[in-house]
Amino acid sequence: MAQDGVTRYVRYAHQGRRPYGILEQDTIKELDGDLFGSPAETGATVALSDVRLLAPVEPSKVIAIGLNYRTHVEEGGRDIPEHPMIFVRWNDSQVGHDQPLVRPKASHIFD
Repeated sequence: MAQDGVTRYVRYAHQGRRPYGILEQDTIKELDGDLFGSPAETGATVALSDVRLLAPVEPSKVIAIGLNYRTHVEEGGRDIPEHPMIFVRWNDSQVGHDQPLVRPKASHIFD
């Protein structure tokens, strides 16, 4: 349930398109433009049940920092490194709501 005064932006797939929108209960109000520009409502709406929610953004690159949770490092049986690890994620590794996470064949650790 949305909190009062909170705008819930979504990115979704519907009829071959991938627009942004504003989610209000079970309805999405379509936006024209990019969330980081000046998007405007188009007047079109679509039912939430008729769309597939996507990852909220399409990054060109994702740079991540390991060691953001000390307990996570410890539970993996690893020593705490002196400096955090920096690593990348491919932009297509982002998934939308209720979409499956797929472990790459070459990956032995998946978390």
